[in-house]
Amino acid sequence: MGEKLKDNTKVIYVETMTNPLVEVVELEAIVNFAKSNNLISIIDNTFASPVIFCPIKFGFDISCILQPNI
Repeated sequence: MGEKLKDNTKVIYVETMTNPLVEVVELEAIVNFAKSNNLISIIDNTFASPVIFCPIKFGFDISCILQPNI
């Protein structure tokens, strides 16, 4: 990931599981990379949901989920 980092990079954004391939990214590596490069880490936790995984406790700065329109 380091080769993609630019001087103006401020945020790293990931999903708990990728869509549509449902691949699980190395979340610990993402958190460590963000912290070591002073980046804000944001994770889309819609697929896993807060019931299954709590990204803030894992070290992410911001966690978001999609709320369906009902």
